Amino acid sequence: MNTVDLLYDVLQDKLANQRFYNEAMLVVINPSARELFKKLRDEEEQHSIVLQQEILAIEAKPFPINKFLGFKKEKYISNIDINNSSEDS
Repeated sequence: MNTVDLLYDVLQDKLANQRFYNEAMLVVINPSARELFKKLRDEEEQHSIVLQQEILAIEAKPFPINKFLGFKKEKYISNIDINNSSEDS
C-alpha cells in the first residue's frame, strides 16, 4: 500500500467519524453532550481538509522518470560497442 492509498483510507475513516458525531449530535438531548459531539465533528472535518490537501499535493507532483528508474540513459549507451558486429564472425 502506498502513501496516497493510506491517506485515502484515513480520509474515509475521518469522514465516517464525522457522520457518526453528526448523527449523535442530532439524537442526544443533553446540551453538553451535543456540544461535545459538535466539537468532535468539527475536529474531524479539519483533519479531513488537511488530508485532502496532502493527497492533492502528492498527486500533483509525480516523480520524474529518471529519478524513478534510477539510471541515466547515457551510461548504458556509452557501453555499447558499435564497431563490433556479429557479421564479422
